[in-house]
Amino acid sequence: MFFSYLLPTFPTSFSCTAPAHLSRPRRAEGTCSVPADSSTERGESLVLAESPADVTLQGSRAGLESSQHLRKSFKLDNVSDFRPKSALDREESESVFLFRSTPRTSIVATDSVQKASKTQHLIPVANPGDAHSHLKELIYIDSDLVVTPIIDNPKILKPAPVRFDPKTLSVNAFPAEKLASLNDQAWDSFVQQLCSSLGQSDKMTGAPRTKLNLLCYLCSVSGHKEAATRLINSQLFLSLTHVLRTAPNWDVRAKVIRVIGLLSSHAVELNEDVPVTEALCRITRHSASAFHSMIDQVGLPAILNSLVCGISRVQQHMLTMFSAVLASGVHLQKLVQEKDFVTKIVRLLESPSPAIRAKAFLVLLQVIMNSREMLLLCCNSRLVMYIERDSRKATPEKEQQSSNEYLSNCLDLLIRHIVQELPAILGDVLTALANISGRKHPSAVQAKQLKQSLPMMAVVLHLLTSQIFRPQVVTDEFLLNFGVLLNHIRSVDSCVTSLENAVGQTASEEFFRGTLSAMEAVTQHPVLLTHYHTTVVDSILPPLASLVCSKNAEWRVFSLRLLSEITLLLVNHEAVEKGKTLGSNNKLLSLIRESLLPQSETLLLEPDPIPVYTLKLLVALTEHNPAFNRLIEDSSLLPVVFQVIVQHQDNMLGGTMQNSMALLNNLVEDKETNLQLLYEEGLVDVICNVFTKTAILFLEKEDKQSMKNGHNLLLSLLDVLHSMLRHTSNVVRVALQAQKSDTGGDNQAAEDLLLTNKPLTDLISLLIQLLPSNDLEVYEGVIPCLSLLVQLYGGDNPDSMSPESIHSFTEALNSQQDPKQQKLLLRVIRRLITSNESHLQRLKGGAELIHTLHRLALSARSPAASLASEILKSTGLEL
Repeated sequence: MFFSYLLPTFPTSFSCTAPAHLSRPRRAEGTCSVPADSSTERGESLVLAESPADVTLQGSRAGLESSQHLRKSFKLDNVSDFRPKSALDREESESVFLFRSTPRTSIVATDSVQKASKTQHLIPVANPGDAHSHLKELIYIDSDLVVTPIIDNPKILKPAPVRFDPKTLSVNAFPAEKLASLNDQAWDSFVQQLCSSLGQSDKMTGAPRTKLNLLCYLCSVSGHKEAATRLINSQLFLSLTHVLRTAPNWDVRAKVIRVIGLLSSHAVELNEDVPVTEALCRITRHSASAFHSMIDQVGLPAILNSLVCGISRVQQHMLTMFSAVLASGVHLQKLVQEKDFVTKIVRLLESPSPAIRAKAFLVLLQVIMNSREMLLLCCNSRLVMYIERDSRKATPEKEQQSSNEYLSNCLDLLIRHIVQELPAILGDVLTALANISGRKHPSAVQAKQLKQSLPMMAVVLHLLTSQIFRPQVVTDEFLLNFGVLLNHIRSVDSCVTSLENAVGQTASEEFFRGTLSAMEAVTQHPVLLTHYHTTVVDSILPPLASLVCSKNAEWRVFSLRLLSEITLLLVNHEAVEKGKTLGSNNKLLSLIRESLLPQSETLLLEPDPIPVYTLKLLVALTEHNPAFNRLIEDSSLLPVVFQVIVQHQDNMLGGTMQNSMALLNNLVEDKETNLQLLYEEGLVDVICNVFTKTAILFLEKEDKQSMKNGHNLLLSLLDVLHSMLRHTSNVVRVALQAQKSDTGGDNQAAEDLLLTNKPLTDLISLLIQLLPSNDLEVYEGVIPCLSLLVQLYGGDNPDSMSPESIHSFTEALNSQQDPKQQKLLLRVIRRLITSNESHLQRLKGGAELIHTLHRLALSARSPAASLASEILKSTGLEL
């Protein structure tokens, strides 16, 4: 049992000297002591401090100073040096000690945390040099400091003999051996008498003298192991702590301290409800080496087991003592390099107690401050997740809760330090890579340096994926350094530098993957990229563009995706900031034009998903820079684009098809584009085939919301179709106007264009079936295309008035309440029946459409009434 290990380290000697304003004139030395053990022989002496109510957290810094101050003797001539500052104005009757009497299995008291928060100031933004001072202010809270055992220095203070008067003793003066052998009934009666005597009011005449006599008797029997064990595990211990907390007489308190020390020193077993860790925590506050001595004697594994015991009180005190030891610097490196120690501390972040989590953060902060490498272990143990969780809990709205305020202060220190560590981590990586730059065979020293620094890129990734750290670590300097890092990766990828020979293939690949993933985490937050636009273009994009040509497929895909997403974001941002289009001399566009466009043909023919990201990049560029349309026309890229569309028709809803249609739309709607080049590559056939398959999928899908990709593809196809028909309509209109004015227009060109686009009439019936769609975007894309088609080609499609088409017209007219849309639909119907007699005959048999036309014709207020009447008149079914 862990507590049994504490016994060998407990002090056998306690001394206490009253502060000047509490000392009694009749005492020459003001001390009480018993023979000391090996702890005191090292010259350690601990000063009796006041209760937590009298000691502010800011004052705890003094308790963590070096042991030089603690090795001074404690005499009346220098008592003011040792007096707690917060006790100077207290009255004599105030409680100087606090000793918690509740079982350690209870959750950390809220009141004690609240007291701590009242004395805890918010941590100001500080430079790294202030971290230690702020840290020490946070180590102790009131609930940690609940006992005050004192260790004498026997070389200075001579132990005084303990005497008691058995005649005036309020209980039977049993010798120690007799106490150890009492039966249960006699023992309970004896303990009850002890507690009753100690519980007497101090206002009674002679009560302090009676208590002192009884305490002296207890001192005399506490040296017996069996007696001490029975006494410390009885109700007496709680009575002693109560006296220690409430007795106004200083001599009584001193004797109580001595009894507790003797019982703790000689007992061989402690029950779980005996508050020993509180006494040890108070000792560690004055001398961190005391807790370290216990670690040496008991062993770190046994102490670490107490952290997982589930007793929150024990966990809190152990964390406090670990934090004090780390702050003191005693055997620091040995502790901070212990992985089991760090992982157990991280596990305590699952505790429901805010105080325990705050102290765990504080311990981890000191570990990281002294061993940066342990930050990797912490991050892999989900430290960042715990930080984010508690940062949300300790929000400003909840800061009135003192426990959250203390937690918030500890978190602030940890977050600030981790943010300050990131440039050093990245700097180590860059230094290690710079040392092997251009080398085929790194040295053993360089290889060791790489093996130590490269795994720390995982820390960078953890921080960049955190909403707490990301805004703080992504700066202009960070992006500049990251650009240098990407250049090193490019050097390694191009075999100019050999990394695998130093760290192995697996480690090299993990480093590549982690670095690119870190950059991906930044790209997912546009505000960061747009804010540092220039740095991203100058430092990040060039090495990414080079990695697109990597021989490694994974790096090629990864870098192309990043390049595509970053370019799309920055191009859109510049378009918003500077206008609709970007100049051809724009640095970003120049970079893509010179480094990526020559590779596009090869990239488009590679397996997915490389064509997707290439097309996405081309779509962004052609949308905001018309000059790129000319570059594509002049290059051999157009045939490849159409080849990609044909190859991916078996995956209509994939990203490749969507981005291909978006690229065609940008090209077709550009008035400067030579559409003849597109027609020669088979634009009409491609649009007919892809539109037919997409429309059928859309019509057959009952849940239109689940067909997001098909929806987007359909809208792109409608845009392309509308651009083609609008271009054709303009050419035909110009030719007709020229013919009417006898100016000699190019009628042949118009006729050729109409003939080229005639296969598009096969889409009329599908367009009609799409009219009743509940999707407004689809309807708004369909109606102009349908209108232009029937204007140009009339009723050439034999299915334009099929029963399905008549049903679709009926639903569309009934659902559209806008008179303009009703008139547009009626004009389409009129054009169909006036250009093809068969369509007119089919309309006569469409009872539901005829009924709808009658309703519209009878509506005097409807602007569409005249058109409906005209259609009915042509059918011979007018009113």
